[in-house]
Amino acid sequence: MTEVCANLVGSIARGLKPNAQWHMDLLDENKQLVFRISLVGESPKACGIAS
Repeated sequence: MTEVCANLVGSIARGLKPNAQWHMDLLDENKQLVFRISLVGESPKACGIAS
């Protein structure tokens, strides 16, 4: 499952545009949230990173 999630997130991250957001929730068998993976596409200038 970890490898599947890593491959999915990797492909999503490569296509993420600036200021875009994406998240994926992992639920247990009772449909309770275990954790959430969130990605935000920010340009270096927008998040204060000098280039």
